[in-house]
Formats: sequence, C-alpha cells, structure tokens
Amino acid sequence: MALIPTRGMRVALGSTDGLTVMRMAWVTFTVSMVVIGVLVAVIDAVLPGGGVDGRLVAAVVIGLGVFAQVLSTKFVPAVSGSTLPMARATAQRAFFIRVAFAEPAALVGFLGFVVSGNVAVYAGGFIVGLAGMYDAAPTTAWIARGQEQLSDSGSDVELLDALVSGGITR
Repeated sequence: MALIPTRGMRVALGSTDGLTVMRMAWVTFTVSMVVIGVLVAVIDAVLPGGGVDGRLVAAVVIGLGVFAQVLSTKFVPAVSGSTLPMARATAQRAFFIRVAFAEPAALVGFLGFVVSGNVAVYAGGFIVGLAGMYDAAPTTAWIARGQEQLSDSGSDVELLDALVSGGITR
C-alpha cells in the first residue's frame, strides 16, 4: 500500500499501528530515490550531457550529503519517555528527523546531475542518501537501539509496544 500514494495515505491516516506507518513512510521515501535514479538514467540516455565539471559537482554533492548525515546526529533526540505516548513520540521524532536528513542527498544529487549532465553525480548522492535511509530504517535493530536508550533513561516502557499501540504523533 505504501507504493500507491492515495491508498497508502488513507491506510496510514487510519492506522493505529505507528510502526507500520513509519515503515510505509520509509519505503515510500526510499523508493522515491530509486524512481529519481530511473529518471536520471532515462534523461541521460535521451539528452546530451555537458555542463559543469561532474567531478567537482559530485564532490560537492557527496560532501553535502555526508555533512547532513553527520549533522543529523545533533538533531536526533534520544528515545525517552515514561509512558507509551511519550516514548512513541520521541521515537517517531527521531525517525522522521533522520529521514529528513537522509533524503536531501539524493535530491541534491539530482540537481547536480541536471547541472553537470553526469550520472555519477546522482549516484554519489543516491549512495549517501541510501546509507542515511538504511540507518533510519525502523528495523528490529533500530527498535533495539531505541529500547536501549529508553532503558538508559530509566524508563521501563517497551518501545515496540509503544510504536504499535498508537498511530503517528505530530
């Protein structure tokens, strides 16, 4: 359902399982990077290249993407909370902030491709963005790291229970 925008959104808005909605959002953002890559390949095959030196643009794109990944660690809150809603809110905030810092690498890579006409520029942004999305993925390991943070903060809340017992918080 995550791949069908209107249907997936309807399911997400009505869902009381926040973890499923987070996973749907993650899939949607990750697939969008792949779709942009397909668009880059099609444009590259149809239009002539040229423009700014692709090596310089690729270095800038990759540098900005890595900088965003490192910078994101300053904004991602530790998962904490003494109640299910509080733990859910901090975990979801951490997830969405991480995704928000991962996705732009691919978008800047697309811009770099348009400016340079070099597919490698998008590939660099895609790889950095994909690495950030991998780190943000709400997997079992991600939940375990969040559970550790909860335990370290003195909370006895189970993160998995918190995520699946309520929808997306704002």
